[in-house]
Amino acid sequence: MKKKLMLLLSFVLVLSAFALTACPEDDPGNQTDPGDTTQPGANAKAIIATLIITGPKGDELLKKEFTYYSSNPNVLEFTKEVCEDNEFNIKVDDTSVERLGEYSNFSGDYPKFFWDFLVNGAPVEVGNASNTPVAEGDVIEWIFVELK
Repeated sequence: MKKKLMLLLSFVLVLSAFALTACPEDDPGNQTDPGDTTQPGANAKAIIATLIITGPKGDELLKKEFTYYSSNPNVLEFTKEVCEDNEFNIKVDDTSVERLGEYSNFSGDYPKFFWDFLVNGAPVEVGNASNTPVAEGDVIEWIFVELK
């Protein structure tokens, strides 16, 4: 009887030790949210870039250098992440920005204004914010411009 009790106790100890040494990937606290671009994921690369948001009167609404993690970084994703991280009001559609801060495209006191962006001081010739890549050191500037 004593041998059976010792054997059972040994088995319980081994089983307990095994349960306490689970694989790290099974630990939910050790996983990275694939949609989180502020933490490195498996395929993500770190990119340091700057976002500048300029209002209709040339006033700088936001300027922030930001470390961004993404496997396929683009202007729209980068802008959204920086704004959300800085609690700056943003509304986007599938390809571009609809609202930054208190200014929305074609509305309110600025019915002929819309958000446009520059990469390193130059307009993008083809494409939109969702398919324009962001590279290390880029300066992304959103400007609220008047339609002419």
